[in-house]
Formats: sequence, structure tokens, C-alpha cells
Amino acid sequence: MRLFTSLMLLIVCSLPAVSAQAADWELLGQRKVNVRTDHDVIRVTIAEGTFTKIKLRVLNHGIELLDLKVYFGNGDAQDVKVRRFIKAGGETRVIDLKGRHRVIKKVEFVYRTRGRLPGRATIRLWGRH
Repeated sequence: MRLFTSLMLLIVCSLPAVSAQAADWELLGQRKVNVRTDHDVIRVTIAEGTFTKIKLRVLNHGIELLDLKVYFGNGDAQDVKVRRFIKAGGETRVIDLKGRHRVIKKVEFVYRTRGRLPGRATIRLWGRH
């Protein structure tokens, strides 16, 4: 019983830290990707503000994410090589944006799907201020 109480206390104490960490990330947009297409774009409005980091999360079906290109409000762009299969429910590493706080205009991504699975994968773009 003492072990159970200690475990529950540990779980309850860690919840605020997890919630605070999740609150740092803001959903900037999402895109359902097609099996036949290998290139897509998520547009971000300037109203979202400035960001220092991004990550992408994949839902429904896994995809092989090859490359990203982040376009900024001032016309600059940043190429990012990912080259990784991301299973459904998985996400990319945290990607640091070069420069100081940046306004993101859009993110282009190149990917491959595996097989002919029914339905489509959803890619969500998250940003951190």
C-alpha cells in the first residue's frame, strides 16, 4: 500500500511539469497528405507571432519525412534534412530556427508514404515561442 501511495504521489507531482511543457508548443497548422503526392506546404499566418523552434507530428499513418524548408517573413529560408520514417503518433526532433525569434510564413516538406494504406496521414506543425 505504501508503494502504491508513493507512486501515485510521484505521478500527481509530475503532471504540472508535463502540462507546462505541452503549453509551450503552439499548433501552427496541419495538412492531410496524399499517398500520391510527395510534396506539401503548411502556411502560417503572421498573426501567430515569432518562433525559435518547430517540430512536426504525424497522425493516422506513418510517413518517411525527407526534407523541410522553412520560409520566414523577411524572405529568408532554412533547409532542414530530416531523412527519417516517422510512425503514426510520432514526431520529428525539435528543430532550432536560425537567427533570433522568427516569423514563419510557410513550411514545405518532402515525404514518401509506404504502401497503399487506406486513408491519409495528417502532419501537424508545432512552433515554440
